[in-house]
Amino acid sequence: MMRDVSTLVQSKGPYEAGERIYKIQDKFKSLFIIKSGIVKVEKVDSDGNSHISRFHFSGDLIGLESIGDEQYSYNAIALEKTWVCEIPLDSLNLLGQSIISVQQTMISLLGKRVHQADDMLTQVRYLNSEQRLLVFFEMLCKRYFIQTIDSKKKLHLPMSKGDIASYLGMRPESVSRALRNLQNQGVIHNHLKSIEIKDLNVAKKMICKS
Repeated sequence: MMRDVSTLVQSKGPYEAGERIYKIQDKFKSLFIIKSGIVKVEKVDSDGNSHISRFHFSGDLIGLESIGDEQYSYNAIALEKTWVCEIPLDSLNLLGQSIISVQQTMISLLGKRVHQADDMLTQVRYLNSEQRLLVFFEMLCKRYFIQTIDSKKKLHLPMSKGDIASYLGMRPESVSRALRNLQNQGVIHNHLKSIEIKDLNVAKKMICKS
């Protein structure tokens, strides 16, 4: 199976920050696996406003949200230098017809994507701005596989404050205000493109605080 799958994959990139891997209304012809880098996936409403639905990291499969459509229904935009592996849909469909495990894997990935989105929405729905940010930082720690050192973590943030606000359902000024509040409380140190969580235990207590 691995030999069959490897023949489908085409390496593409690098995509620089701001470049689209695919865009809304492009013909839906491929899925992509992120080899390195970070990608945001956004939907555009009828008024032309962009809404970030998720961030994707190395190892993630993107394009799944458009399965069943003839065109991509989201934009996928690199947030930093990004390399991907392209899997043409036609070839994947042929492989899926002959190898049942491919079909099962695709169904499993779709289900996981739905659960992750639901979990995030449920988790932040009733939280204040500071708590929402801390939940987001906790998610990034898990995705980056960052190790804790003396109860501290430093996070690279290639996404803008506006992107974070869109993802969490907040206003950009609310994100900036919440970052200042967390820094004033000694929970984080806000750098230009990174966040240092100064005390992870305090951050976790703040998330759970009602």
